[in-house]
Amino acid sequence: MSEDLIKKCLSLSIDEKRMLIARIKNSLDGVDSWRADRLLEMYGEVTGMKPNLYCRDRDHVWAKAMVAYQLLQEGYSLESVAMSLCKQNHSSIIHYRQKMQDALDVPQAYKDIIDIWNKFQKRIQS
Repeated sequence: MSEDLIKKCLSLSIDEKRMLIARIKNSLDGVDSWRADRLLEMYGEVTGMKPNLYCRDRDHVWAKAMVAYQLLQEGYSLESVAMSLCKQNHSSIIHYRQKMQDALDVPQAYKDIIDIWNKFQKRIQS
């Protein structure tokens, strides 16, 4: 391992270090979180906000909900989605799925979320 890589890792913020540790642990457990990471990047491109998987603020929770919902729609299992989103447990993923389904079922009550969701979907398909 190079000294440059170590210096870069040590210069990360606390949240970035946590996310890096989770990704490394996932790779050791044989979980490929590439798709989840790519969807989080796309969400960030759409919203201009870098999703933080450890934050419980509204916007970050919606980011996790949209990514979890999308992964489930693509056929990923609850367990694989949970592991991909920094070792969340499957009940968190069920909550995210229901949260997103509620928004899709009653779009007039979630206009801002549906707007982001539609942009997110266009970004995924481009």
